[in-house]
Amino acid sequence: MRGRVGLFALLAKCVSGAYVQWKDCDDYTPGLHGITEEASLSSSLVHINGTHDRFSFTISRLLEIDECERWVTEITTMDIALDMLGDSSVHHPTIDRNCHTFPPPWNKSRLSLTAADDREAFHPLSTFHVTIHLAGLDAEERGCMQANVTPELSPPIKAALRFTPSCILIFVLCVGVVRSVRDSSASTEDAPQPLLPGFADCLQYLQFIFLTGGLSIFYPGFYQPAVSRLGWTSLFADGLITHGFTYHGINDGIYEINGTYGGTFGLELMTQIVGAPMTMDTWLNMVILIVFIAFVSAVCLEVYRLLKRPPNSDTGLRRTFVRTLHIILSYFMLPLIALSFYQIDCVSYLPAYHISLAFLLIGAIIMAFAWLLLQIPTRSLGVLIFDNRNRYRQLPASDTSGKKHKSFVVALFVLVFIRGVAIGGLQISGLAQLAVLGACELILLACNVQFQAYSLFSIGTVSAVARLTSLANMVAFVPGVASDNARSAIGYINLSIHMCVLILGFFAPAVIDLGKALTEWWSKPTPEVYSLNQLRRRQGLRINLPDRESTQDPSVDGSVRDDISRDAGATRQSKRTVTNHSPHSSASISSPNYYRPPRHSQIPSIDYPGQQNAVRSSSISTEPFVDDSSTERSESSLGASSSNSNRSSSPSEVNTSSTDTRCLHPRWTDYSFRESDLYYGIPRPAPTERISNDTLQPPTPRSSPRSFSPANLWGRISREPTVTERGFSVVRPNRPPNASIQSDQQPSGS
Repeated sequence: MRGRVGLFALLAKCVSGAYVQWKDCDDYTPGLHGITEEASLSSSLVHINGTHDRFSFTISRLLEIDECERWVTEITTMDIALDMLGDSSVHHPTIDRNCHTFPPPWNKSRLSLTAADDREAFHPLSTFHVTIHLAGLDAEERGCMQANVTPELSPPIKAALRFTPSCILIFVLCVGVVRSVRDSSASTEDAPQPLLPGFADCLQYLQFIFLTGGLSIFYPGFYQPAVSRLGWTSLFADGLITHGFTYHGINDGIYEINGTYGGTFGLELMTQIVGAPMTMDTWLNMVILIVFIAFVSAVCLEVYRLLKRPPNSDTGLRRTFVRTLHIILSYFMLPLIALSFYQIDCVSYLPAYHISLAFLLIGAIIMAFAWLLLQIPTRSLGVLIFDNRNRYRQLPASDTSGKKHKSFVVALFVLVFIRGVAIGGLQISGLAQLAVLGACELILLACNVQFQAYSLFSIGTVSAVARLTSLANMVAFVPGVASDNARSAIGYINLSIHMCVLILGFFAPAVIDLGKALTEWWSKPTPEVYSLNQLRRRQGLRINLPDRESTQDPSVDGSVRDDISRDAGATRQSKRTVTNHSPHSSASISSPNYYRPPRHSQIPSIDYPGQQNAVRSSSISTEPFVDDSSTERSESSLGASSSNSNRSSSPSEVNTSSTDTRCLHPRWTDYSFRESDLYYGIPRPAPTERISNDTLQPPTPRSSPRSFSPANLWGRISREPTVTERGFSVVRPNRPPNASIQSDQQPSGS
């Protein structure tokens, strides 16, 4: 057995080119006279210049020494047919035949049949289907082999596929920081503000592109190498733990993959294309990177806490641990779950301790999510993955809205978990993977319609539709469903869909948001800075508003206004007396104009003109420093000031009048009194024994026609009542009629 293994190792060392997995042609049945049985196929591709490439194929087989010599003379031609999307060609190169004899103790010979030819350069992101026909002297077919070969991507293409998505992600992250800072400084709502909006959607979409390239289906040759450039988003590392072995990935100008036709799991093929180590080492490297990211996040959060120290916030390691766990589960749950469940798929040949570690990590993720639900509010749980600003602008605030928001956030995390289980745990069936992933996207769209989480053209809805469309297209990648050219065409369509979503769905909105932020910052007026002397010289508060005689209702008796004026004079005089004699009043109304002292609570409130005399008498009797003469003087001064209010005053009089604090109403110092009551009047309170017919009733909201949307359609189907949001409106009562004002007019001699 040891000698057989050494023989195969020697054969692999002698064969030049990259290993290519092949199968017999569809219309060929190998027989006794076939040479391809137990043979191996290798290939190489060399770029001669910008217009031509040189390809070569080598068929090798271990034979007895005499049998090898017989096949060398019997095989005369090797026809090679290349077929790709939009191009096909047939080549008849010269065949190079030789036998290489191994020294004892093997006593074997290696038959080698090599053919090479030149052709026009392959276009970027290409794969071709090769068919090799072997014939003898009598033109009888001695063998037929078919395989798919993918040329290595050119350096510019590989750089574009790696750095374009990474630059878009970094740009979205920077714009998210700007938006978070702007929203936090201008937010006055109780709803939780999203942190780094757009970043989680972009990262999870990139992870979806990469991980769905590892399903157990038959991809076109270029698709997996193209999406493999996004392996960094799912923490596929190839340099931490390798145990001395990593897959080649690329060899002799083509992608070297083992297991294309043998039912190999899709994640295993993706690991080979990326050039990562074995399955166990890939998972361990991912766990190490997760620990490193968690450590860096914790350090950054702790530094921010020490510098910022927000008031009334919990401190310590527990708060930092909760936030770090929140970051890991929000951004990296999908690759963690997918690769961990993939270890369980490989339970037949992986050690027991490694499977136990995978189970332990899955259980820890589930317990961590349940613990986060208990530690932080559900509304705050989705601030990293759910941009709820548009939702709160569209829906009225209510308890039902809050419950829907919580349900939608939990649904987002649960769907991410199910996607990971489908990608990693259902590797045995590619069709089942597509069915579960498609169902997840349909559930997400249904939740979006039910909870009204995203608008119709938001990035959440657009990305869900794009994922569902790409999954539906991947049905053509199931073996036996479509031809090679059809699969190549659908592969290009899927890559185009992903490119459009990244550019138009993430990059363009980020540019628009950045432009809005810069425009707002540039056009924001700079506040003027005033010195204390300038503040003292500014115009005083205009509290001496003229009486609105022109707006008064002529039907209202003038005696009522005269009575109100007399009460105002008495109230103002008593206020001045208390202010001048109270030892606690540090600043009077005659202080500098930029300061207004607080109102005194001793001033009674007068609700109705009919109660003015009683209140006025009680007010005067309770003031120890007010007598009747002062009251009469105040009333006479009030009448004089009212008659001269429209006259122009001299500069010396302006300064004196600016300190006049004459009230427009006796209830001027009552905080429940409104200036609009001077015009509309004070509504009469309802009697205690019955409800008055004049009591204002809130207006009944009227149903307004709504535009057609999926939310309306769902509401009609589910028979849910639609709520029409009303904007802010001020409801004022009508001016009371003459009969509603009961004046208490007294004789002038009283």
